[in-house]
Amino acid sequence: MLLNSKEGPYKQILEARSSSSKRHSLTNYAIDPEIMFPAELENMIRGKYAELVEQDEAIRKEIMKDFEEFIRDLQLWNESMSLIDLQRGEKRIDLGIQWIRSRHQELEMSRNNLQTCADVVKTMLGVLGK
Repeated sequence: MLLNSKEGPYKQILEARSSSSKRHSLTNYAIDPEIMFPAELENMIRGKYAELVEQDEAIRKEIMKDFEEFIRDLQLWNESMSLIDLQRGEKRIDLGIQWIRSRHQELEMSRNNLQTCADVVKTMLGVLGK
């Protein structure tokens, strides 16, 4: 058989080449009109695509699961840090209150001592002035 013959397996290729409307409609979809996929190859491609989509979905689900666990851990850490900060704040406030109370007692003792001294001076002035 000659390559130029218009009979046999080359007839379809020659018709596809000669038909500009067919070529135009097929090239709009980025399909080479000279290459025809057998059904087995198409099924294999579809199967491989479905398999890749399933793998992608499984990976996405695993990532989302890990992300949700991470978010839960982050929330627990945030709550525990808030509790620790609250306890530290309470301790600082308690220490501040203790310091204020001790300082108040010192000032009260100083006031009492000054009051006693003032009473003694008044008494002495009263004795000297009479």
